[in-house]
Amino acid sequence: MTMRQWLLAAGLVVASALVVFGNRAGDDEAAQPVARGAGPLGGGPVTAVSAAVPPASGPAAPAGSGQTTPKVYALLERTHLIGAAATPQPRGLFGPQSWAPAAKPAPASSQPSAVAAPVAPALPFTYLGRQVQGGTVQVFLGLGEQILITNVPGQPDPNYRIDAASDKQLRFTYLPLNQTQILSTGASD
Repeated sequence: MTMRQWLLAAGLVVASALVVFGNRAGDDEAAQPVARGAGPLGGGPVTAVSAAVPPASGPAAPAGSGQTTPKVYALLERTHLIGAAATPQPRGLFGPQSWAPAAKPAPASSQPSAVAAPVAPALPFTYLGRQVQGGTVQVFLGLGEQILITNVPGQPDPNYRIDAASDKQLRFTYLPLNQTQILSTGASD
């Protein structure tokens, strides 16, 4: 065995000997209460609850020894200490949590609001590329996992029509509302 192992074994033997043969004399005196003045928050002693705490074991204090009996003070309400505004509102354990400030309710207007005109949804297509063959322009578009190949002008989808294609953008028309939308191709000057 190495020197380190011998030292560890010796330490184990010494610790075991202290556990087995150590001081077994128990401390028969119970901890005595400390006399204190008035509470820090100004609460006085509660007479209905105030009582002397008898020692758990050991000799009783002599009658004229000058020790005072401990007093139990009333607990103050939390709202009295920190105010009602600091009390959080109870929520469910997994309720919604947000760092954003609470939304203020919109003021009620006396006039009815005007109905907004319908707007075409965002283009569902992704530009993948284009090919020019003999004056015919074909555009490659992504729609989800599908790849659509469409001539310009053409209709890749029942709701959309491609009107024009340039190096920088494609011009679509949303057919239900007859609104024009632009899709950038990502080409630069």
